[in-house]
Amino acid sequence: MVESLTEEIGALKAAMLHRVRPEPGGFRSHNPEALSNSFAPAQGVGREGFTAMCNSAAKIDQTKAIGSCTLNLTLLQSSLQHQEQREKFSHLIQAYFLKGGTHVQVNIFDKATLRDAQKHPEKYPELVVKVGGFSARFIDLETVLQDEIIHRDGFSV
Repeated sequence: MVESLTEEIGALKAAMLHRVRPEPGGFRSHNPEALSNSFAPAQGVGREGFTAMCNSAAKIDQTKAIGSCTLNLTLLQSSLQHQEQREKFSHLIQAYFLKGGTHVQVNIFDKATLRDAQKHPEKYPELVVKVGGFSARFIDLETVLQDEIIHRDGFSV
């Protein structure tokens, strides 16, 4: 049941990416139909960085929609290699919650790995990503959704 629901939600999100046209400005030409998948900015719009994105999302009164105010964060795997970086990330997340944030969903990956998983799915049967309110095996997602995840802005801490 869970797999079929996950697949159904993924298919609906993929269908939305094809039907909804973006507003002018802010969208990268390689993925012009991408929507923001959470409180995070749409691809290519989060130019001020990780901290600014968290601060902007925390300005919204999330108490009026508990459980539906997800902030999807995509971190580059290389940004958490050292203990100092992991501690900084921990402090940033704590600050987000202290400012009123209610839900964070984190993807930590290397874009080259995701591209390789598209080409060689048999090598990545256990690669799980956060999609937008749910997690799924990357290789089970439709290509349009895989591409949307790959093109999300990846931040360094």
